[in-house]
Amino acid sequence: MGTIVTGMVVGLVKRGVTVELGSAEGQLDRSRYGAADQLDEAVYGDALTVEVISNEGGQIGLSRVAIDRSLRQPRPRSGRLEHRDGGLVLVPADGAEPFPVVVLDCRDPSALERQDRTWLVGAPVKGRQFVLAAEG
Repeated sequence: MGTIVTGMVVGLVKRGVTVELGSAEGQLDRSRYGAADQLDEAVYGDALTVEVISNEGGQIGLSRVAIDRSLRQPRPRSGRLEHRDGGLVLVPADGAEPFPVVVLDCRDPSALERQDRTWLVGAPVKGRQFVLAAEG
């Protein structure tokens, strides 16, 4: 798994979307988006979490396949986010061990820290789990 970053949608093209990642831009092709039907809902300015990958030829690209696979059957989990050791962890309300997470499609997850709420937690992917805030 490559580096996980959250960028901003800055362009919509037939093949996919263009994502700004700091001072660089990358193309997220429909074939590299796990839930391609959701790509049609993307609009300029949306936050979008992607994986930066490289192919056999060393070319850099963007993918969302592993991220979306991990969230196919998310499980609700109550707890709060905390910043620890340079990253975010979810501290479960049931007293279980905190675990590292990435808040999906959120450019500034610090606004969500220390709030007790229910999260939709995806399957583990190489030592981290992707989470979404549950509705309601």
